[in-house]
Amino acid sequence: MSSEATWKCNGSDPAGEHGWETADQVEGVEVKVTLNPAVTEHMVEVEAPTLKDLRADYTRLADALKETIGIERVAVDHYVMRLLPSSLRLYSWKPRVVLWSGGKVLDVTSRENLGKLYGIAVDIGTTKLATYLLNLSDGTTTASASMVNPQIQWGEDVISRISYARGIKETRQLQKVVVSGINQLIHECCLKAGIDPRYVYEIVAVGNTAMHHLFLGINPKSLGFTPYTPV
Repeated sequence: MSSEATWKCNGSDPAGEHGWETADQVEGVEVKVTLNPAVTEHMVEVEAPTLKDLRADYTRLADALKETIGIERVAVDHYVMRLLPSSLRLYSWKPRVVLWSGGKVLDVTSRENLGKLYGIAVDIGTTKLATYLLNLSDGTTTASASMVNPQIQWGEDVISRISYARGIKETRQLQKVVVSGINQLIHECCLKAGIDPRYVYEIVAVGNTAMHHLFLGINPKSLGFTPYTPV
């Protein structure tokens, strides 16, 4: 995927205070790739408990996954674990299970949600943020959205932002605005595609080294002086 932006000063700033506007192109060229997503979905049948079978719900699910797809070790996200008892019973012990990397349970839902499997790709540029909503079932790009990187109010280039992020407070401030912008774009993509954000199971973000640091809330000070080493 590729994205471009043309900048000019017009005396007003639709994104903030600095008089910049953008002409955005976030759509890229679709390239054929072998689809092998880390996130997969599976239909399983879990044995219901009886007075003679008192296995925990987690154990029942793990055993069902082992029997269905052959995985030996199953980890369950804490949020999913809290909902597991009600989910298994609500879906009559025949749920749709979403797995990450073949072993971590991300979701336990109704079989009616088969195919609702999405991921987000984020390009964290110095001047622009771009997001792409991908259907992980077939690899197609379902929607895209972009905006000016809100960090621009603290500097138009990487050096300016590294200089500004001199302490924990400033670093967290830059992290907060870029995360907020990305969340806004994710919701915009989901709105365009007409899907619930809960079915976005994975996010991949790319950017230059300074943008990585600021996105993760890591102080980029060491990038500003020789030998320019990252954390």
